[in-house]
Amino acid sequence: MSATHPGRGAAAIVGVADAVSPTGELEGTNRAIEMTVIREALEDAGLSLSDVDGVFACTGGAFMHSMELAEYLAIKPVWTDSTQTGGSSFEVLCEHATAAIALGRCDVALITYAATPRSSRKRGGPGFGGGAQRAVLALPTPTR
Repeated sequence: MSATHPGRGAAAIVGVADAVSPTGELEGTNRAIEMTVIREALEDAGLSLSDVDGVFACTGGAFMHSMELAEYLAIKPVWTDSTQTGGSSFEVLCEHATAAIALGRCDVALITYAATPRSSRKRGGPGFGGGAQRAVLALPTPTR
């Protein structure tokens, strides 16, 4: 029996963008910064929003983060995931996107994590620890 995970090799990360600051503070709203990293990740992958059919997000909205993001982007994904697990949410969403791709539930997964707690706290908001904006695009691994 193989110890290899069934999702291994099923998907590949093809576009990445990250917005960070040495001070931990980023200018702009969460949504504005999130849009910037999404645009950069799509460009990095050579894709457009119309290619995205899976949205994985756990920040930036009030309740159903991935659905709110999809509505904001004006796309209609066939698969969404808003799982929140605290500090490991981004990694869990990457694993969930890999599984969705491996199972044929979606072909292009947009995975995003957006938080500006230090900037938010300076502007009088609650904050909650570190801060970063990330967007990753995953595709099925081509078969040969």
